[in-house]
Amino acid sequence: PIDLEPAVLRLLLALLRRPGESSGCETLLQEICGRTDADESNVRTAVRKLRLALNDERFELVATGQGGYCLAAPVTWCDEPPSEAVRPSKRR
Repeated sequence: PIDLEPAVLRLLLALLRRPGESSGCETLLQEICGRTDADESNVRTAVRKLRLALNDERFELVATGQGGYCLAAPVTWCDEPPSEAVRPSKRR
């Protein structure tokens, strides 16, 4: 299991919903913070933490695209959720 902070988990879920598509900071701010007027450093910090959690040192999984970030890894959806529920860590 990977221990993710709530904002990092929300970022991962946002990227998973649009694999291969670049999402801009404004879109990701809405997903992470619930508003678009937050500081863009929130997105950069969440991306950095997600890359660390995924050992994505060469930006092969979470790529920087035109005007934003995208999940560059292939995504396969299953009909059933994993046996353990996805929960954010209690850290903030």
